Amino acid sequence: MKYLLPLFLLLFTASISAQTRAYVANVCTNNIAVIDVSSGSVISNIPVGNRPLSLAINRQGDRVYVANLNSPFISVIDAINNVPFSNIPVPNESVSIALSPDGSRIYLISRNNNNLRVINLVTGTVNNIPLTQSPAAVAPSDIIVSQDGNRVYVSNTASDYVAVIDANTNTVINTIVVGNTPRQLSLSPDGTRLYAVVGFSNLSVSVADTTTNNLIANIPIGGYLFGAIKASPDGRFVYFTNTETNVVSVISTATNTVVASFLAGGVPSAIAFSFDSNLAYITNRGSTGDTLEIPGTISIVNTATNTVINTIPSGGNCPEDIVLSPITQNTDTDGDGTADISDNCPNAPNPDQRDSDGDFLGDVCDSDDDNDTIQDTIDNCQFVSNYGQLDFDQDGIGNACDLQTGPVTLREQCLGGGYRLFNFPRPFKNERDCLSALTPVRLRFLGWEKNL
Repeated sequence: MKYLLPLFLLLFTASISAQTRAYVANVCTNNIAVIDVSSGSVISNIPVGNRPLSLAINRQGDRVYVANLNSPFISVIDAINNVPFSNIPVPNESVSIALSPDGSRIYLISRNNNNLRVINLVTGTVNNIPLTQSPAAVAPSDIIVSQDGNRVYVSNTASDYVAVIDANTNTVINTIVVGNTPRQLSLSPDGTRLYAVVGFSNLSVSVADTTTNNLIANIPIGGYLFGAIKASPDGRFVYFTNTETNVVSVISTATNTVVASFLAGGVPSAIAFSFDSNLAYITNRGSTGDTLEIPGTISIVNTATNTVINTIPSGGNCPEDIVLSPITQNTDTDGDGTADISDNCPNAPNPDQRDSDGDFLGDVCDSDDDNDTIQDTIDNCQFVSNYGQLDFDQDGIGNACDLQTGPVTLREQCLGGGYRLFNFPRPFKNERDCLSALTPVRLRFLGWEKNL
């Protein structure tokens, strides 16, 4: 007699096998543990700096970057061979690290330093971006980068706002007021919603619209010991861990309400999702203090039922952050014929892989296809950059992508050199045609004749 696994177990086994490695920062043992999440075994323990707090992994999956609180360098790990690769000198007390989507830039914030440090891994240049004109008002806590790489968001716990940075100019261009003591951040996959953990004695999650930089919702959570927050890759829900109650709250992004909650392990601290959103991996410190007596664990959660289906070791003590390795070469989540590791929209079918603005985010899942800072829903040239939204003939199609100026009867089409903007159809062959149409009597007096 043959015994068959239940369908849901087969599905989740497939999810686990697609991403087999997790990298976990264990603060109390100063190591990054490499864990095979399908078997729960520790593949390797990699020594890093003192008190590793934050991790970032590049899209290729060959480098992991570690921010160390008490060491003046970023630890770089060779994730192919799972060995130390190099150290990048930085100020002490690093608390959060992030990467640009193309892996060319590191973003780093440090405790008691009111700058966002930008390290260009290609040129080796370093830029320090002041987060405010009033240093006393800032205590940077967390960083997150939009999937298109155009925006960087930094929370400031000594204020009530999140700084918005233009990644192309390395300047603070706006702030979003989210509430008292903002800490952990997460972004929706399309980059239109920012989620911030706020408060101290009574936690809540603030939701901001990044197209307007305005607050649109505040979701009460309760408790006073903040943990982590993470939006699922499919954009349907947000997980928030409360280290006081050990409860994980599940927020619906459709209604901005808590729709479920469940107990993880002791003192849940960080969250990672599988690429298909079927599984969540939650690290558990075991204690709110630093201790070597309680080994860390990882809860593997079935997100369809919000239940813990397995618990595996974290490979050290006091696990503080977790990232998953990129998916295997053959995995194709959206079934569009392009493996996820190369797919610029792994969760949305796009066989042509069209990427109009070259930002490594396909048009199907990019909310700004031409990178002109105008959202596609209101952009009069969706695939061609048209910053000023100029529309010479007022036909709803911007000058940058308009092939015609409009009916010949509209003399206004000649204003502002409009006859030069378009090649087909061409009601006027040259400037004289336009000028003649606008002031025929004066031009004929000057001896100019229409060349039709």
